[in-house]
Amino acid sequence: MLANLKAALGERGMRQKQLAARCRLPEPTLSRIVTGRVSADAKTRARIAHILRCEESWLFERVTIPVN
Repeated sequence: MLANLKAALGERGMRQKQLAARCRLPEPTLSRIVTGRVSADAKTRARIAHILRCEESWLFERVTIPVN
């Protein structure tokens, strides 16, 4: 999961649907990126980081959630 990406969306009051539209991505594709099911290409990562005004490396840092 890309927790930083999800957090950045929340901090800006932006929904995935809005970000998808601004990035010109289908909503399901953006959802898969946010959940970590697919990796975004370099151009898409840069576009998302620019729109959210965040460092790309921080935004796409993977977070592993331990399972008990």
